[in-house]
Amino acid sequence: MGKPLASVVGTLVYKKDADDHYGRRRIGLESQLRQTKERRGNGLLRLSANKPNKGPCEEAIRRHPRERGCRAMNSTPTQSYSAQRGTPLNSKIGQIRVGLCRMTTIAAMAEHVALYAGSFDPPTLGHIDVISRARRMFDRIVVGVGENPNKQHMLTPKDRLTLMQNIVADLPGADGAPVEVQAYGGLTVDFARAVGASALLRGIRNVTDLASECQLAIANRQVANIESAFIITDERYGFTSSSLIRQIVELGGDIQKLSNIVPAAVLEHLKQHG
Repeated sequence: MGKPLASVVGTLVYKKDADDHYGRRRIGLESQLRQTKERRGNGLLRLSANKPNKGPCEEAIRRHPRERGCRAMNSTPTQSYSAQRGTPLNSKIGQIRVGLCRMTTIAAMAEHVALYAGSFDPPTLGHIDVISRARRMFDRIVVGVGENPNKQHMLTPKDRLTLMQNIVADLPGADGAPVEVQAYGGLTVDFARAVGASALLRGIRNVTDLASECQLAIANRQVANIESAFIITDERYGFTSSSLIRQIVELGGDIQKLSNIVPAAVLEHLKQHG
C-alpha cells in the first residue's frame, strides 16, 4: 500500500528545505574559504601546521600589539592601520578596534573626583592631612571653600580662599592627584554635582566625628544620591579644631604655639591680622 499523498508531499518539501539549507551552508563555507585565501595572500594571516588559526581579528591584533589602543593615534583605527600597513582591513576587525577605542574613551572619562568642602576658618594641618591622603585615592580633588550659616567666621571668604590656594600650591605635585580650590555658595551637594564629584570627602578625627558624619552621609545619600568617603586623620591632629584655634586667637592667646597645628602661611596671617 502506497504512502498518502500528504505524506509524500511533506517528504518532498522537507527534502527541498534540507537541500536549500545545506546548499546555502556550502556556498557560505566556499565564500569564507575564498576570503581566507585572499587575506592570506594579502599578508593578514599566517597559517601554521603546528598552530591552529586564530582568525583574522585575533591574528591581526596579535601581530600588531601597538594597534590594540588608539589613544596615541590622531586618526581612526581603520585609517591608521591602512595607512601604516597599506593592506585592506576586514570590516569586522575595524568594528572590534573601534569598540576597543570607545571603551578606552569611556574609561578615561570615568574620572573619580572627590569634593572636600568646608569653611576652613582657618585651614589647619588636619585639613591638609586629609587632602594629602585622599590624593592617593582619587583622580582629582576639589576643595570647596564655603559659608557655614551656623558659624561666625573669623577670616573673610577671600582670605580663606587665598590661604587655601597658597597651601595647596605648596603640596608636592608627584605625590598624587591634582588639587584645585574653589569658592562656592549654597548647598554642598549642588556644588558637588556642578564639579562632577562622585564622593564627598570628610575627615574623621575621633568617635564623636564619626557619629555626626555618618548621620550627614546618610542624609546626603538619600537626598542627593552621593556617597561620602571618610579619611582618618593622623593621630597628631586628633583634637585639632578650627573652632579651638579661633578661640585662642580671639582671646589673645599665644599664636606662636599654634605652629604645630596650622600651616606656616596661616600662622603668619594670624600674627598679622589676629
